[in-house]
Amino acid sequence: MDFSRVSRPALIGNRYNSFLSAHSFVALVVVITIYRWIVLYTGSLNLHFDEAQYWLWAQNPAWGYFSKPPMIAWMIAAYQFFFGDSVVALKSLSLFTYLLTSGVVYSLACRVHNHQVARYSVLLLLTMPAVSISSLAITTDVFLIFFWSVALWLLVQSDNSSGGVRFGYLALLGVTIGLGLLTKYTMVLFLLSMVLWYLRLPTTQWPRLFIDGVFVAVIALVVMSPNLWWNVTHQMASFKHLHEISQVSSSRFHVGELLSFWGAQVGVVGLFSALLFVRYCLCSLPRALSNQSTYRWFCFFLAFFMIISLQALVSRAFANWAAPCYIAAIIWLS
Repeated sequence: MDFSRVSRPALIGNRYNSFLSAHSFVALVVVITIYRWIVLYTGSLNLHFDEAQYWLWAQNPAWGYFSKPPMIAWMIAAYQFFFGDSVVALKSLSLFTYLLTSGVVYSLACRVHNHQVARYSVLLLLTMPAVSISSLAITTDVFLIFFWSVALWLLVQSDNSSGGVRFGYLALLGVTIGLGLLTKYTMVLFLLSMVLWYLRLPTTQWPRLFIDGVFVAVIALVVMSPNLWWNVTHQMASFKHLHEISQVSSSRFHVGELLSFWGAQVGVVGLFSALLFVRYCLCSLPRALSNQSTYRWFCFFLAFFMIISLQALVSRAFANWAAPCYIAAIIWLS
């Protein structure tokens, strides 16, 4: 499998190739970041209920909590150790994390496209309405998107390496997926996306890919195992909450919930990006699926999106549940 360079021209980066210079890109990122920090500093924002709950958890770090895995509490605990526990300091954690995510997305897009596409990918990410809002809040999605991006980068790096270096990247991939699972259980869909990608590759590679997949999954399970043990010793509290919030026991289809979820995605990614997604899926998806280089973005975007859509159809799904899939989508479209 070859992640090195895609053969399809990027939609935005190719069309507006001379518009965004390196200096303009850096200036835009700096302006966006400074503006959001000013809003955070001058906005007299308070912690909402979920943020206050996460902060309370952070005062007593554990391997799990009632409604979430422990990562968000650990992040808050570490951040407040260095920067204090003022509201501005705590909320700036998300802003800082998105900057790290932007760096990962830039590196990933450079690896599979070029610098121009990487710039547009980062700008699409930073200007998504959901990112604009969550930059000023402490949510699990902020960290999930970060670990998802790092996992994608490591997968690409492992594909373009060999020998011990390759297994080093695969080991780090397993660790990153495990950390993602300690953030939000949705990270398990990364492993499913990997399987879908592997199935597209020549059958002669399947034995090696099977070993790779098991190797990554075992490491991820080891990293996540303390949280699994915590759940075992606490009446499976987190998994019971996940079952309750997803309402998976419902036996009827809910077309209204599905349409509501799809409509809410306009608020997640913005009208411009949403129209691009729809246009590309309707006009170019068959061609993209026949191309091995672009098929991987289908695995990490549309497959994830359709799984959450199915969840919405059979019960319900909140708008943010599909957030990680847009990392692949923005690189796909840029």
